[in-house]
Amino acid sequence: MMHPDARLTVVNEKIGVGLIANKRIPKGTITWCRDDLDLVLTRKQVKTLPKLARQTFQKYCTRMNDGDYLLNWDNGRYQNHSCNPTSCLLPGFDCEISLRDIEEGEQITSDYATYNLSKDSAWACICNEPACRGSILVEDQAERLNELFQLVAKAQQYLKLVEQPLDFLTPHFPGNRTMPRYPRTFLTRLRDDLGRRFSK
Repeated sequence: MMHPDARLTVVNEKIGVGLIANKRIPKGTITWCRDDLDLVLTRKQVKTLPKLARQTFQKYCTRMNDGDYLLNWDNGRYQNHSCNPTSCLLPGFDCEISLRDIEEGEQITSDYATYNLSKDSAWACICNEPACRGSILVEDQAERLNELFQLVAKAQQYLKLVEQPLDFLTPHFPGNRTMPRYPRTFLTRLRDDLGRRFSK
């Protein structure tokens, strides 16, 4: 479920629709959290969908760690990519946290390279950020996770200091379980593990 202050709108003609903040969302706010209304399909189930339905489903779904696919029931499916994202997945939880203050009217985004991409995943990037990579590749994942998880660790410190409208979504919401800590050794192991997985 998306943060209640996220509004679906047309971003521009090139990008199409996306989510913007109706009002300022502080750093450390959970901007999306999985809930029981989201649709989860296994890889086998996705393969049995008619071609058009499968293509549409895969366009808007997220691939989870176990290989299953999650489709947000609300406007969360329309969150766009950015090479300088406002939010990032919180390791160990099915939710995203704001990495900085998201100002009113600013688009709420994440870096698609941090998701569980398949080996043949590749998209042209049109985020127009100064640091835009020009493409979204599975090879970007390890480096981006390492960079963004350091920002996540800083944002996590504000988790209990800001209003959290999605905290009713137990057990997925992080405040309802013990928060994990991710030292540099974890990030190094994660980067190395991802490198091995996608070099095969």
